Amino acid sequence: MVENTDNTIPLVNAPHWLNHSHVLIKEDYLAEDEEWIANQTTKIVNQGTQNAQVEIKAGSTNILLVKRMVVSGVVAVNRANGRVKTVNLPQEAAQLLAPDLAYIAAQINQYNQPMTQEQQSDFLPSANGPSLTPLSPMNPPQISISDASSTVS
Repeated sequence: MVENTDNTIPLVNAPHWLNHSHVLIKEDYLAEDEEWIANQTTKIVNQGTQNAQVEIKAGSTNILLVKRMVVSGVVAVNRANGRVKTVNLPQEAAQLLAPDLAYIAAQINQYNQPMTQEQQSDFLPSANGPSLTPLSPMNPPQISISDASSTVS
């Protein structure tokens, strides 16, 4: 298993992947990642002329998403004829089987959903409200010391 480094997340293996499979993705899907993917699917033909046109490639962008977001990985699966298909990521993303490509893309998208309001409030409950008692020289913190016989405030 690849160790988690800063700004990366190890994906949970798909149930049919072999044990030595592992995929490490970038934690954040940034605007620049989305722009890079968009730029790979469009091309300007005859740029700088009156006949300039924009060509758009149709199809899924999942291969580009995997190439952009996967830091490193290996996906290994058994095939029906007994051979093991091994794909090194991100460089061989186009060689993934369609279900494996879809699984990795879905995991990337799942990790990059915005937090719900409830998740945000559960994440840092103390940061979502005012402090209970403002501290000042006129309002020092109250310290309680207790033992079995008495309490001093």
